[in-house]
Amino acid sequence: MAEYMIDYEDISKFEVREDDVYLLTYPKSGTTWFKEILPCVLNGGNIDAIKDIPPDAKVPYLELVLSDTKLNTQLKEALLVSRDFDMDKMTPPRILSSHLYYEQLPKQVETKKAKVIYIARNPKDVAVSNYHHLKVLPFHSDSKSFDEYLDHFYEGKYDFYNISWKTHVMQAWEHKHMDNVFFIKYEDVRKDFNGTITKLSEFLGVKLDTAAIQRIADHCNIENMRRNPLARKANFLENFKIDPGANPFVRKGKVGGWKDVFTVAQNERFDKMYEKWMEGSDLHFEFE
Repeated sequence: MAEYMIDYEDISKFEVREDDVYLLTYPKSGTTWFKEILPCVLNGGNIDAIKDIPPDAKVPYLELVLSDTKLNTQLKEALLVSRDFDMDKMTPPRILSSHLYYEQLPKQVETKKAKVIYIARNPKDVAVSNYHHLKVLPFHSDSKSFDEYLDHFYEGKYDFYNISWKTHVMQAWEHKHMDNVFFIKYEDVRKDFNGTITKLSEFLGVKLDTAAIQRIADHCNIENMRRNPLARKANFLENFKIDPGANPFVRKGKVGGWKDVFTVAQNERFDKMYEKWMEGSDLHFEFE
């Protein structure tokens, strides 16, 4: 296991601001994409003001900045986040991201009613994207076949976090009724990107005209993200000697990519697991 440490106590006690925005995702559910979208929305569609700032400096990982192991420090440098990055000095409203469970967020998120934006993605595409992401990381513990990886996915074992997709999504879903929580599915964002930007702006209390919405949509579309060296995290790839062609941070981004990877047997097994996970829930996902 890589030497990635999460200081849960410091995170729990983290001083929250009432105007904070927390981007919460299970890994590979659109995190990098929304690290570009949200600052554009909060800046009123002023792309020039934020386009040259690295995504992880605009929207830092809470658990990464609050921990200081050797690997964490290397990751911060590779993601172009300074060693002495201070979230207290961020201009409000801060946007902070995390892959932790909803219930592991700072305690003050609920008491101060800070905004939480949760992106949920269908688990088959998540599994495939995670698999491709992890297998190119040099500090990942070992190289597994996709079949072996799926065993770990079912068991809720994800390197660095050991988090269950089912628990992660369901905890957020249980809070979707709260005024400070915005829950959206990745698949719905792909179907109506401009509409999503409009809903986000309303949730965040930002007025955007049609032109601003279109500027954000154009700047943040998947093809532009794939060409953007900062969004692709080119410095990270260079630092860790990862083939740029692997593009682990912005891959295909499509809905239904799992069909190119899953065997019939893997799909049948996954469907049974998914049915068990979702039993009794009114949450449903589109898989293509």
